[in-house]
Order: sequence, then C-alpha cells, then structure tokens
Amino acid sequence: YQRLRAVEPGFQSGAMTFRLSPPPNKYPDAEATARFYDELVQRLEAIPGATAVGGINNLPLTGGGAVLTAQIDEFPIDEDEFPPTFLARRVTPGYFEAMGVPVIEGREFTVDDHNARAGSIIISESVKREFWPETSALGKRITTNGAPARVVGVVGDIHDEGLETAAEQFTYKPMLDSIGGGVRPMMMVVRTDLDPNLLAAPIREAVAELDPDLPITEIRSLDGILSDSLSRTSFTMTLLMLASAIAL
Repeated sequence: YQRLRAVEPGFQSGAMTFRLSPPPNKYPDAEATARFYDELVQRLEAIPGATAVGGINNLPLTGGGAVLTAQIDEFPIDEDEFPPTFLARRVTPGYFEAMGVPVIEGREFTVDDHNARAGSIIISESVKREFWPETSALGKRITTNGAPARVVGVVGDIHDEGLETAAEQFTYKPMLDSIGGGVRPMMMVVRTDLDPNLLAAPIREAVAELDPDLPITEIRSLDGILSDSLSRTSFTMTLLMLASAIAL
C-alpha cells in the first residue's frame, strides 16, 4: 500500500475539477460547444487565485473514455494485423498546464487548433518511445477515427485506470479535429496555489454568469480523485489489519 501511494500519477494535485454538459438545444453543434468552452476558460482564468485552466472529456482515474485504433503513416500494417490502439481524449487549450502534465516536446493546443480544424494531435511519451525512440515525433501523421492529424506535441505519461497499472498510451485531440468531430461533456480543471476548495463558489459564479441554466456536477479536488482511486486498496488493507489483529 505504501509503494502504491508512492507511485507518481503523472499529474499534480492542487486543482479543483467539475463536470459540465452543455445541452444541445442551446449549443446545437460542435462549433457552438467549442465556443462555449473557449469563453468559459477565459472566465475561469479570471478567478482570483486561478493559475491555469483546461478541460478534458474524461479525467484520469475516473473511469470511462474511448479507446481508438490508429493508422500511423510510417508504420503501415498488413491486412491480417491489428492496428495499434490508444486511449483517446479531447482537451481544451491549457489542459496540460492545469493538470501539471509536462510538455516534453512541441507544444500544447491553442485555440487555432480547433477553430481552424488544423488536424493537430498530441501523443503521450510512451507512444513516442514505442514508435520514434530516437527521433522527433513532431510532424508525424496519425489518423484516428477517420481524422488525419499531425503530431504537434508530446506530453508526459499518466495513469488512467489506476496507480497499480502501468501508465497507458494516449492520443489527445483538440475540441474540433480535421473532419469536425467534437465533444459535449467536459471535465474542467482549475489549478490554484490556494486551497482548491476555496474555488468552488467562484467557479459556480463564473459558470452561472455564462449560462445560468447549466448545472455543475462532480465538483471535487484532484486530491479527492487520487484518494478515491486508492480507496479499494485502503479498504482491503484495513480489513487485513483487522483480521490479523483478531487472529493474534
């Protein structure tokens, strides 16, 4: 249990998270939804004490999320071979800074990546290590879900399923990809140098100013998410300690 607690998750605590799902009657398409998140990020960045803001459709250690096959131009496969698969996420500009995930090569997404549907993709370090261990991954062409993209950045590995498993291989896309795409529900992350719980009220106010009818759910700190991921192991350890004490 102590060794598990010592595992680095790949991101840093010190942030508040919450979930939003803009309704289709107000935000009918991917473009309108992306504009909403662009404006929301700006409002959240203006909160006193907020140092970085970003969003993702599935936060690490919370379960769920898509797994997609990929076609890598430099590594074509035979018809009888199964293509490589990666965990696939969509993120807003600023997400990696808000999570404390290091950018190892290249850059994070900018608003131009989704506004211009530039066909950009960011990969995790483990993907680069497998396919381009000795060269730069920037500019490499990867197609997922029918949308071609070129690598603009490489970021650190994170643990998604749990701290007891190896860090997974990820691909990250902007809110709008080269063929459109898009995402509606997002988990927002607001990093702060203060107690993250102090941001709960200002976050609610910022969302209400933008859309007073939009509910906020699953508001909690990254520390809480980490604790929840260890809860099963902690519970098992407690039972074993009780059983040992009774046996003794």
